[in-house]
Amino acid sequence: MPFYACFIGDSLTDAQDMFDLAPADYRAHRIKQAIDGQYGTDITARRFGVAGQTSGQILARARIALVVRGIPDLVSLYAGANDPLRSSHVRGNAATTMSIPLAAQPGFDAGHGMAVGSWVIIDGASRKIGAIADGAIMLASPLAAAPADGTPVAIDTRTNLVEIVRIYQAMRGPHVARVVLHEMHMKNWSIGGDGIESEDPVYAGIRVQQRLARDDIATMPGVELAYVDNLAAMRALIDAGVETLHSDCWATSTNNQHLNCIRQRGGLKPGGQDVLAANEIAAIQARPGWISAIAPPADLQRCAARETIAY
Repeated sequence: MPFYACFIGDSLTDAQDMFDLAPADYRAHRIKQAIDGQYGTDITARRFGVAGQTSGQILARARIALVVRGIPDLVSLYAGANDPLRSSHVRGNAATTMSIPLAAQPGFDAGHGMAVGSWVIIDGASRKIGAIADGAIMLASPLAAAPADGTPVAIDTRTNLVEIVRIYQAMRGPHVARVVLHEMHMKNWSIGGDGIESEDPVYAGIRVQQRLARDDIATMPGVELAYVDNLAAMRALIDAGVETLHSDCWATSTNNQHLNCIRQRGGLKPGGQDVLAANEIAAIQARPGWISAIAPPADLQRCAARETIAY
């Protein structure tokens, strides 16, 4: 059976034909194309991205996504971008230690972005959602005290990411669970976004949670983790003069968090999807034993002289 890599996430993994991105333009296909070209393999790369989903919603469907086409040999996880926008706060004074009425967010119904089985943070405590009904969540275990009106109910990015990996870890049984975890890419926007020394405040908060999840996952038995620090890698391209700061060079449109591709840049420079693919390949190559698991030894011998992949 060919090596199977599963890419799970939101619209940054698969935007379902939005933003003029074809299947061949996405990170998953670019990684397959590059690895097959270098190592003579024919790996299987499948995208399980759903636009607009939070880390909690991705967790809720992980048990299906991670088995629907067979248990993967590697899972690439990029999630959390939608968590701040889809988080909420307590509505009114009727909350108890278990039942939490939620306020509707602009453009969304109350509880949109929450999912049964996912995790939220209320008053600093992480709790699992046991049920959702009538604009309220029912927690699986009680809080120490009922939260007041207006208390933030934040989607717990860190725990949701860890639980996705825990599901995969259990599926792999005695076999190693190879996990690639992405940190939010650089918003190289013309207005606002990330700089060389500064960070977009929303993305900065997500990155904190992704790094905490990284540290948790790194200690899980049977799991091997490759962490992709996209911010550092993309800043390095600007520092090297390859790209220009505040240029929207990797965005599908002005100040859009979605990533373009090399085709959309006239084939002249790598797009955001291509850069993230190169970042991920570098992280995979840095993990001892991963390439030998992906490619047969004979292929490795034929390709030993070529050690890196770049677009």
